Amino acid sequence: MKVVATLVNPAQETSTVSGTTTIIVKPAAASAAASPTDVDFDAISQICENKCNYIYPDVVGEEGPSYLGKVDVLRQAQVGAKTFTDYSWGYMRWIREETGAKDVKICENMQKPFDSAKKAFGKDPDQLWMLLSSGWNDLTYYYYRAPDCNRKFLMDRTSCGCFQEDTQITLGDGQSTRAIHELTESDRVWNPILKKAQRIKRMTRGPEALPMLTIQTASGSVTVTGGHPFPLPDGSIVQAHDLKAGDQVLVNEAWETILTVEIKQSAQQPVVWNLELTGDDRQDSHFILANGIVTGDLKIQEDIGVKK
Repeated sequence: MKVVATLVNPAQETSTVSGTTTIIVKPAAASAAASPTDVDFDAISQICENKCNYIYPDVVGEEGPSYLGKVDVLRQAQVGAKTFTDYSWGYMRWIREETGAKDVKICENMQKPFDSAKKAFGKDPDQLWMLLSSGWNDLTYYYYRAPDCNRKFLMDRTSCGCFQEDTQITLGDGQSTRAIHELTESDRVWNPILKKAQRIKRMTRGPEALPMLTIQTASGSVTVTGGHPFPLPDGSIVQAHDLKAGDQVLVNEAWETILTVEIKQSAQQPVVWNLELTGDDRQDSHFILANGIVTGDLKIQEDIGVKK
């Protein structure tokens, strides 16, 4: 039996179709007097409908099993047609809260889950369950703002994230920093190897089930997932789980000895983030400063992961 978790919220129901059990999460019942956030969400859902259609429940305020079924009808139609346009629905309330993007219309796109399922099954998937079982974490979110309604990237929901969300990333001026979860595609990030500012090409976020590692030096620390890449003095690049006390990492422009590598296991899966810089395929084009420590970006992480 396949089990697919759709949302995360205490109020849950389940339904089973063709051997697939879906956990359906209902939002809290709306009060008679809607909060300003609820009003804003309802209003923003109506903009840019020609670019991103909002799927409304058949009964206003009822977003339970029948509503998810309606969303899945659209999803299945897109899978069958192999054409993936943006759509929006009630789940965007949670995405809005997570990202803080409360003045834009947030929309979902299934192209990447389709591509992932195609690789997993070795053929074009023709059923929604194939995407749900392989690649659903690759959903991409975009946003639109009236009146221009130009599509802009918001985030990938993926398990490839690498930094804990409060990690400070050095910006394009080489001095100021910002928490990675506050960055957008319009920001420039400092590349400490090329000593120049580079734009962000893409960002990812997602829950991390495995323990994270805190790399501690005399100057500070950074907490990352085990696959995160770090350059070494000999020019090689290793993943965080290969580092140990006594190894050296680059802190700003000086090599510092690692004092400890601490494994951090949380009772709840932390949300982790990563980013890729614009640039060519050279590794030098893909380094950033995280809490002052030089690390590789998402592209380097993916590259060394493939080589392993």
